[in-house]
Amino acid sequence: MREAMHFDETFLGLLLSVGWFGAVLGSLLYAKWLSRKSLTWVLRVAVAINILNTLSTLLISSKLTAVVFIFLGGLMACITILPVMSTCAVFARNSGVEGTLFAILASIYNVGQIAFAYMGGRVHETTGIPFLILFAAAVNALIFIIVARLDLEPAVPPEVQPA
Repeated sequence: MREAMHFDETFLGLLLSVGWFGAVLGSLLYAKWLSRKSLTWVLRVAVAINILNTLSTLLISSKLTAVVFIFLGGLMACITILPVMSTCAVFARNSGVEGTLFAILASIYNVGQIAFAYMGGRVHETTGIPFLILFAAAVNALIFIIVARLDLEPAVPPEVQPA
């Protein structure tokens, strides 16, 4: 945005604040409504939202659209990360090493973010931003395959199962 759209540092700082405000609202939306849904369904919604969030960056054309899409991006990013962290918590539950396992799973997520950011920088050098954004959205869509294979429904103890 700084190089292509000539936004100054002050405006970019404002955009960062707007994005975090959207993230706070996204957290509240997740806590109020989405946390009550099945985790598999929420993960599917999160993947779809993440794809839309990625593609929305192609629509930024002015300061006004930047404010709108950065706000929405913050909101959508938070709605995306919370189900991922909830999934890590489900996998860590009743393992005997809950804290350690959760930290390992969250670290794997963070390493993936760093690796894809690095690869995105490399792809950007050769192809440019529009292709990179479309490529990232396509890679995000592959996550639907992984989510379909996850078993995230809580196990029902034998004494509670219906007869």
